[in-house]
Amino acid sequence: MPQELPGEWAALITEGRPVSGMRFPAGHYHTAEELHAELEEAGLSDVSVVGLEGPAGLYLEGIAEADAGVTEAALELARAAEAVPGIRDFSAHLIGVGRV
Repeated sequence: MPQELPGEWAALITEGRPVSGMRFPAGHYHTAEELHAELEEAGLSDVSVVGLEGPAGLYLEGIAEADAGVTEAALELARAAEAVPGIRDFSAHLIGVGRV
């Protein structure tokens, strides 16, 4: 059964308001589509936006030690999902590149 997202975490995602007691900065959290559009609006061409850690990245951060099989599975998932719309947004970090 999925757990409900705590209110402070929901505010971080929706409003950019940091969670109390954490070093996490406030700000706007782009979707891959938003970042892609901003890079094109800035004049870049051939824009590509990918998720870096993939959906399992947060899981790996939360466990003290993962065996090699779990780490390899998370890496495979990150590579498979890095450019999939909607899924790449589950990465903690996005990177966008383009040509000037």
